[in-house]
Amino acid sequence: MNNKIFNPMHKALRASMYDTAQAVQQTNFLDTAEVDEAIDKIEKTLVLFHLHSIREGEFIHPLSQEFHTEILRQFNKQHTESEFLTNRVKLAVVALDNSFGPSDKIKKGKKLVSAVEAMVAFNINLFARKEEVLNIFFWSNYHDKEVMPADQSIIANVPAKLSELENKWMLKALNNLEIEAWLKVVKESATDPEFQSLLLLAEKELSFIRFEKLLDSLSIEMDAF
Repeated sequence: MNNKIFNPMHKALRASMYDTAQAVQQTNFLDTAEVDEAIDKIEKTLVLFHLHSIREGEFIHPLSQEFHTEILRQFNKQHTESEFLTNRVKLAVVALDNSFGPSDKIKKGKKLVSAVEAMVAFNINLFARKEEVLNIFFWSNYHDKEVMPADQSIIANVPAKLSELENKWMLKALNNLEIEAWLKVVKESATDPEFQSLLLLAEKELSFIRFEKLLDSLSIEMDAF
């Protein structure tokens, strides 16, 4: 099996986490606007985490459960740790919201920075372990055609209101070859308005050079677009 089933979403989550961690550590916690922006980034990253966790449990874990429950047991234990760190971030956000006075805001802000950094560090390592262990496991037990339904179910079960958020971070995180392959599937399977909407988002999120190369790879004229 050549399909790296975790690759697109893990890349998107990594990019979102990096961006969030940088925003939080640069935040002046005495500046309300900066705090609000940092918290907004945190909340959106947590939404992506939750969405990924649900789909992973519904569509990916059943594939490995048939052959190796011990793999699932190990990763379920690590998911519990990830959940703990995520809840720690949520509690730090609440504490910051309820802080009083400059010194308390700075103190609670530092705790938020620490909580976000711990969440990011743990999950970066968790993603790497999953990709190493589970992808090798899938390669050994499945062919692409057997995994394709899970891939398609993952794509189909993105709530409409979250699809733009997820697509944004996938566009930011994937390389052009990966985006090209993704958009070719969308072009074949989705409606033309959906495909055009994704192209517009790509134009917004990619550099001019990357977007121009993408259009060329898809045989779309820049002027026509």
